[in-house]
Amino acid sequence: MAHKIIVLWGHPRSLSTVFERVMMERGDFQIFHEPFAYVYYVLEQRAPAVGMGIDLNKPKEYPVIKKDILKSAEKSPVFVKDMPYHSYDYLIKDNKFLNRIVNTFLIRDPAKAIPSYYALDPNIVKEEIGYEEPFYIFQKMYELNGKPPIVIDADDLQNNPVGLIAAYCQALNITFIQESLSWEKSY
Repeated sequence: MAHKIIVLWGHPRSLSTVFERVMMERGDFQIFHEPFAYVYYVLEQRAPAVGMGIDLNKPKEYPVIKKDILKSAEKSPVFVKDMPYHSYDYLIKDNKFLNRIVNTFLIRDPAKAIPSYYALDPNIVKEEIGYEEPFYIFQKMYELNGKPPIVIDADDLQNNPVGLIAAYCQALNITFIQESLSWEKSY
């Protein structure tokens, strides 16, 4: 049986890791944290992987990463948090995969996200800002399905996390678990 694969496409400093943590705390999804980053930073070496803990045992090729996600969905629901620029050239051509997953998007005001990322890595390249690729994936999904995918504004997540996560869960037809919005620090 194939389970749901929910992908949250974001851009750096969009609060996507916070959102991912909520999904982790649910306990009912297999979580993939930026698996496609290995294509961009390790395989293609398009920019230095600043702040990314590299696990050289993880797959680096798009088809293998995709296969791992699909195989995991045979056993349980899957949640993937990633940035489309990590593997955009592959994704934009992969209608079958894009139609298999539930594409959702998290955006944040560039005036908040870009300075935050620049503070972490003053040598970022334009592509790593990451605003164009989510738009193109959104646009493609709208064209393929005739309806817009879910888009979350990070300000709404900060201002009303309970309401926003509840609405997200309802839109995806998954159970809202309010306890997933609190957790102990892990460091």
